[in-house]
Amino acid sequence: MYYLLHFLYHSHRYAVARPPTASPHMRRWTPTSQQEVKAYFGLRLLMGMVRLPSFRDYWSTDPGFRQTFMTEVMTRDRFDQLTTHLHFAHLEEGAPLPKDRMWKLRPVVDALNDSFRTIFVLGQDITVNKSLWKFHGRLAFRTYNPTKRARFGLKVYKLSTSTGPAAGYTSCFKVYTGQDRGDMPSSTKAVFHLMEYDSFLDKGYQLFVDNWYTSPTLFHLLQSRKTNAVGTAQLNRKFMPKDLCVRRKGDVDYHSSRTGLLALLWKDNAVVALLSTVHTAAMEGRKPLVVNDYNVGMKGVNIGDQMASYYPTPRRSKVWYRKIFFNLFDMAIVNAWALHRALGGRGSLKTFKSVLSRELVGEFRRGADSSRNRTADKRFLRQWQHWVSELPGGKRRRCRWCSRQGRRRSTHSYCEESNVALCTYGCFKAWHVE
Repeated sequence: MYYLLHFLYHSHRYAVARPPTASPHMRRWTPTSQQEVKAYFGLRLLMGMVRLPSFRDYWSTDPGFRQTFMTEVMTRDRFDQLTTHLHFAHLEEGAPLPKDRMWKLRPVVDALNDSFRTIFVLGQDITVNKSLWKFHGRLAFRTYNPTKRARFGLKVYKLSTSTGPAAGYTSCFKVYTGQDRGDMPSSTKAVFHLMEYDSFLDKGYQLFVDNWYTSPTLFHLLQSRKTNAVGTAQLNRKFMPKDLCVRRKGDVDYHSSRTGLLALLWKDNAVVALLSTVHTAAMEGRKPLVVNDYNVGMKGVNIGDQMASYYPTPRRSKVWYRKIFFNLFDMAIVNAWALHRALGGRGSLKTFKSVLSRELVGEFRRGADSSRNRTADKRFLRQWQHWVSELPGGKRRRCRWCSRQGRRRSTHSYCEESNVALCTYGCFKAWHVE
């Protein structure tokens, strides 16, 4: 409820402040309502399952394309208006541009991270990996990776669960916005950011990572924080043993340190190097046990990405924050489906999305009581003056509610009216309700 109103407020504010356009159907903006916004996202979900060449084809008069249900729910012009005015944060006139490159989406990112973390407790096996979201627009932190099918895109670090019925559930994520200067390598910093944000350190978790993250330094740091780690490794990394050698297929060579760090080299079709703080050089059949465990443990992020690729919400856009938002929207849907399965639910992801889209649309139909709904929402928005905003200059302050609960956590968000720093999920609502 709070975040829906937050979205309504900033979208309306952006629409009113936006200069008029030449397009007739975009000139006149009428405030939206909670029911209409839910219906909008319900239609977005449906479009992922019923694919057509362009958005306008869903409202085409051609009987081969026309989608009767969508035309009953919302007009094409209104759908375009809501898409254009999709907004999640606002910069006051004359205010300096925040240092946080994600400021336009920071309320959404923080709310989702806090929600994912608090709703579900992950099992022992977790994985950190990166995803690349395709994007060809102009953006300072767009990355290039020639080894990927989508070479240009936005890099996202994710922490997910690897095993169990909720495998693929993403508990925490971080959008890469450029290299940070510091003592730690960016790969080590990404792991510690996710692990510390989700409070996974010092709790006995077992982390699986690939060779971009793996290093003896990282594994020793994790070991000192009561966290086991397993990962493929690059032999040229600092402090890796130099005397390991395998010649024929099936050969194994290893070295164990006094602290329990295993470095293992195994020759299959290619040479595979692994580090582990939990394994020995024991074999399982013709493979080292650490190899089999690694193959199972690394599935988390890959499962989540695979599920998100099925019936994705249409997100073609050169506006970066819209592109990221709908990728996050799909991530949230996959997480919801993973929880549905973990609680004993049945049915495919397609069935889950279909039911969810119908529930979001509900009884909303274009023109039916829309003026009454919008009037009620405008009245409520005027009364609800405690807005979530970003701290100026990309600053962080300690969350007042977390401090009261004995937790130490800093946040980018605060309440404009109360001038109190509060996490966007849970803490903001709890503070104002009390």
